[in-house]
Amino acid sequence: MLFLTIKFEIEKTMKLRNPLCVNKTHAATIASRETLDEAVITATEDMAELFRTHSSLPVYETAMLMSAAGNARICQVVDPLKTVRFEMPRRILESYGIRF
Repeated sequence: MLFLTIKFEIEKTMKLRNPLCVNKTHAATIASRETLDEAVITATEDMAELFRTHSSLPVYETAMLMSAAGNARICQVVDPLKTVRFEMPRRILESYGIRF
């Protein structure tokens, strides 16, 4: 039998529209929408917003960095809404001043 312990915290300095999950190696923005395309766009925009509000990285550099180091992953497609997460390595986020 597998047991899992999850700790939830409210981070008031990060104003995101959707959940942000952080583990030892990655941070991921999570979005659920009617289509996978909409969910991917929302999760990606949320990660870009994290960079915009918590780092000094210009928008075009943020886009290039997210393209090179980030990953969009499907979480689920069985509910009416489709869920996607956009993951970035914590070490990269932290190198730009985004701390958790």
